[in-house]
Amino acid sequence: MKLQPKAEMFFVMIPQQKGDIISTGAYPHTLRYDHQSNYYFHPNDGKLIQSDPYHSKTLGLQVVEMNYGIHTGQILDLPGKIIAFTVSLIASALPVSGFVIWFGRRKKSKNKK
Repeated sequence: MKLQPKAEMFFVMIPQQKGDIISTGAYPHTLRYDHQSNYYFHPNDGKLIQSDPYHSKTLGLQVVEMNYGIHTGQILDLPGKIIAFTVSLIASALPVSGFVIWFGRRKKSKNKK
């Protein structure tokens, strides 16, 4: 919290085995999973081992961390969520409409000459 005082959401990963590094993350906005800054602490004395603030990450890593927000439409707030919902609704309707068209063609009788 001292390293990111304006962050609204944090996570702390408790080590599974004795001696593992404690991983933490800070997000600038609540329930927004992009712009994550990571910090790693020593398990015994709590000293900072490594810090990866968001602004120092590569562009590729920043895009990878925005994956969830892009796929759920969080990046553009409410309009993005509406667009994501509409696209997913259309994508889920395609197999159903394809089956209906295929089944309808099968039922038609062939013209006899």
